[in-house]
Order: sequence, then C-alpha cells, then structure tokens
Amino acid sequence: KNIVLILLIFCSFLSYSQTVSTYAGKVNDDGFNKYESGSSVALDNTYFSFPEGITFDANGIMYISERNKVRIVTGDKLYIRAGSLQSPTNSEGYKNANGTQATFRNPGGMVSDASGNMFVVDMENHAIRKINQFINIGNTQAVSTFAGANPTTGAPGYGTNGSNDGTGTSARFDRPVDITRDANGYFYVTDYNNFTIRKISSSGVVTTLAGAAGVEGTSDGTGGSAKFGGPWGIAMLDANNIVVTDPWNTNIRKINIFSGVTTTLAGPTNGADQRQVDGTLSEARFHTPKGIVVVNGIIYVTDRNVIRAIDVGNNSVTTFAGSKNNFTVTDGTGSNANFTELSDITKDGLGNLFTTEKSDLVASSVIR
Repeated sequence: KNIVLILLIFCSFLSYSQTVSTYAGKVNDDGFNKYESGSSVALDNTYFSFPEGITFDANGIMYISERNKVRIVTGDKLYIRAGSLQSPTNSEGYKNANGTQATFRNPGGMVSDASGNMFVVDMENHAIRKINQFINIGNTQAVSTFAGANPTTGAPGYGTNGSNDGTGTSARFDRPVDITRDANGYFYVTDYNNFTIRKISSSGVVTTLAGAAGVEGTSDGTGGSAKFGGPWGIAMLDANNIVVTDPWNTNIRKINIFSGVTTTLAGPTNGADQRQVDGTLSEARFHTPKGIVVVNGIIYVTDRNVIRAIDVGNNSVTTFAGSKNNFTVTDGTGSNANFTELSDITKDGLGNLFTTEKSDLVASSVIR
C-alpha cells in the first residue's frame, strides 16, 4: 500500500511545545490511481499522489509537488496549477507549456524568488523548471526550463542526465532533489546521483560548489575534495552557509556558499549509522534524514518517522515530534504524534511547520 501525506505542525519554537493536527487530504491506499484531477477542491476532500516538495512563494501561497503535478493552496482550496491532469501513471513527461498543458516527471523540492516565480526540481527529467508567478486563479502560469537539458523531441519527452557545468540548458544534472535560494538570488541544488551540490546564478549559470561528480564518499573537505553519499534536502543556515541532509551517510552537512568548505554538522563522520539517537551534535544519530528547514537558528530535519531539532548553539539534537517506535498516522502533541515516512519540510513564517509524508507501508493521504 502507498501512503501520501502532508502534515502541518503548529509550533512554539521557544518552548518546543507543538501540536500535530490534520490540515487536508484523505486516506489513499493507491497513490498511482487515486488522484485529484479537478481544481477548487476542499482541503479535506482530496487525494495526493506521492507528495514530495512543499514551500511558500514570496506572497505566501503554498505550493505542493506530487507525482507529475504541482498544486497550490489559496482561499482554503487546492488547485492543480502545473502538470497534466491525467492520472499519475499516464501524466509523466517533459513539456514546457502553460499550466496543466506542461508535464513533469516526479517534481521534488521548490523555492520561490523575490517576485514569486517558483523554481521546481524536476527529478526524473534532471532539470530545474520555472513556473511563472501566481497572479490569480484565472491566469495560467507558464512552465519553462531554467537549467538542465531541454526535453527530447516527441511525446512524452525526456530529460537528459549528466554532470556538466554550464549556462541554462547546456548544464546537466543527474536526479536533482531539492533547491534553496540565498538573499543574493543564487540557487543551490542537491544533485543526488552526481553526489554534488550545484550553485546556479539568477541568470542560470551552473557551477559545482561541493563534491565531485560520480564520486561517492563520506569525507569533509573543500570543493571537490568533499564527498557525499547522496545529498537530499537543502536549506539556508545563515548568510554564508547552507545545510544539507545526506541520508546515505546518515548525517547533516554544512557548506560555505563562497568557499565550498564542507563539514559534518551533526551525525557520524565516518559512514552510515542508521539509528535515531538524541545527544550532542557528534553523538546524535539519524536514520534517514531528508527534509530540512531553519527557523530562528534551529535546524529541523525530517528523519524517517520523526522530526529532529538541531540546536547548534546548545550542541544538541532532540526529537521534536513523533516517536521512533511508532510507524502510524496519529495526531497529537510531541511524542504522542506519530508519523510514517516523512519527506520535505518548510515554514510559513507564522510559527508553523509543514511537511510532506509518503510511505509504501501504511495507507494515508492527509495534510496535518
């Protein structure tokens, strides 16, 4: 069975008191065939198909990426804004067009620029797509390729993988997963199968910030001497650094955006240790860290079925919500709330965290 789940966590970041409650979605035991093809649907009356990315644009509109589609939430309704309206099985492709005439192949992480344009990692097309800013429901949003190869000719169209640095469509990626943006307009992408972190200027110039293409490893270092096991989630830590989850190495890495100096911030430094253990930064252990977001200096990480909080100033990693011993869907407070398999996580600026959840073990499809 397949579970697709998006969660809302109401948080008090200072007191570490939080309540997990259901926000939208219905239980879904078949993420390939149960899907929502309509628009203007109620938050609690929809199916999701393997939701992955979640973020807000510059104007506070929530975006959700799921299998081959991108939706928004506005006016307490859900709308498919990009990607084919066909079922997840029949909707994949690579086509630049307006709104639902465009196609994707498993879009992942997303980030907005200052104008509200959305940049979406199109994982299986090995590209970064751009969705023009949302104006209103009556205006469609054009989808184009920002970086990575243009689609191959013919339907449904495919992306082209590789590891080339370059500008716009001359650059190549190999299954990019997540993206973030700094205050100066540079984008940073986790390039999963290349084991690298890529940096993209606002004009689309792509360079490799850290890691060596095709070289897997666990080592810290500068630029190409740093090694990753499979970088996944990415977020801005401060004006000079990004933080990256490395689920294959079960740790959290810190990278200087100017020098490419990479260090292990939390978790093991010498390879995977797939446990969930709280403690100091060096003592802490993660199972499968994926999504990552920073709020008031605290780093929140989705770690399989729990959310972890990393407080660098206090040298501590704690379990913020969920219980590592339970793999179910339960609303509640703190460890009384239960999750299955979490993916992306974001913030709304009002003290709330949102996270996507999907699993092959338990049937569910909700926003909490």
